[in-house]
Parts: sequence; structure tokens; C-alpha cells
Amino acid sequence: MQFLNGIHNETFDFLMYWISYKFTWIPLYALLIFLVIRYYKKKSWILIPVIFASVAITDQGANFFKHNVQRPRPCREEAQLSPPVRTLPDYHCSRYGYFSGHAANSMGAAMLITLMLLPFLPKIGYFLIPWALLNGYSRIYLGVHYPLDVISGWVFGLLIARLVFRVLDRFYLKKL
Repeated sequence: MQFLNGIHNETFDFLMYWISYKFTWIPLYALLIFLVIRYYKKKSWILIPVIFASVAITDQGANFFKHNVQRPRPCREEAQLSPPVRTLPDYHCSRYGYFSGHAANSMGAAMLITLMLLPFLPKIGYFLIPWALLNGYSRIYLGVHYPLDVISGWVFGLLIARLVFRVLDRFYLKKL
């Protein structure tokens, strides 16, 4: 945690703040929805709600675990950590953090959309998976999640994406 959180400078502070800010990625989400529509045409009417439902599942799964496990975030335990975790001034730190919703949501969306677009854009995962990894790392950098929170979020996102895609592929995509 100390190593991953301790690499700070003004440039990274700025970048990690904006990488972690959920509204930064609206243009990317719009592009991905456009690509699904472009390649699946009229058939995308079911795929787009499935993408949103998958993200909702990962998000609510993360919230369920946060509120039931109730593990304090590192930014809430600064006094107990030696050396203390580094956070950005005025960065919001809510109470609980197991597991990372940012990591789960970004990895789930990245994997699901990669699997959907693989037949058309075989290298899209080379962009989307590193994006999800960077999004998760930004949470450690900002001091709001422990590494295990982020790893658990990535794994949960991957599992949900694989499950959703498997059901989608079996009952919908194979019929295209």
C-alpha cells in the first residue's frame, strides 16, 4: 500500500484525480455505445441495456459488500497506518471501502464490451483492460482503497462480465 500510494507528484495528483472522476469518462462511454450500435445495428437495442444492467450489478454488489463488511478506507485510518497514507487535500473519503466500486465497474464494463466487440475489433481489449486497471490503481493512489479492495473489485467485475456475456451469448448473440 505504501509503495503504490507513495508515488506522488503534482502531475500524477492531477491525472489520478481526473482518472478517478467518473464523469471524465462520459466521452469514452459514448464512443463504446456508438461502437456497439455501429456493429450490432438494430440488435444493439438489447445489448446497451445489458451493459447498463451489468454496471448496475457490479455497482450495487460493491455497495452491498461495503455496507456489510464495513472495512474502513485507508484515508479513514491514517492515524493507524505508519507511515500514513497520502491523500489529496479536500478529496472526498467516505467511510467504507471493501471492495472498490470504481474497479468493479470499470473492469466489468471493459471486459463485457471487449467480449461484445471482439469479433469486430479484436484489439479493443488492449485499450479497455489497461484503462480499467489504471482506473483501479487511481483509487490506491488517492488513498481511498487498499490494494485488496481494488483487486477484489477487478475480480468481481470480471466475474459479472463473464457471467452476463455467457448468458447473453447463449440466449441472444448466437441467434444473430
